[in-house]
Amino acid sequence: MKSSLTINSYEAWVHLGCDLEEQKHAQPVHFNFVIDYALECKGMTSDRLEDALDYVALTSIMKSVATAKPYHLIEHLNYSVFLKVREYLKSKSITGVMKLSVKKIRVPVEHLTDGVTFSCEEQL
Repeated sequence: MKSSLTINSYEAWVHLGCDLEEQKHAQPVHFNFVIDYALECKGMTSDRLEDALDYVALTSIMKSVATAKPYHLIEHLNYSVFLKVREYLKSKSITGVMKLSVKKIRVPVEHLTDGVTFSCEEQL
């Protein structure tokens, strides 16, 4: 049986933009995370918290990396968060395919109404 965990639209307020003026004010970005487990998630059958992925810890990692410094590019922001989340998953011996995307909601481009998204994916 295949199983996955998805975190949808985790919002973090970041200093992001091409220039200092855009970076000056924090703005929301949304992270989406998916882990497609290589092995069955133990929590499915055990109903024990310690057998499931701690998504509070995952979102804390996302927030701490995203708010640690200003970023020029969503590509770099996403990759920085991706590396820390990957490190956490590996420390928990979680294997599978990890996907992380970030969506910049407020883009200073005329007529662009639904933001811009960048994503990374890797086999763990």
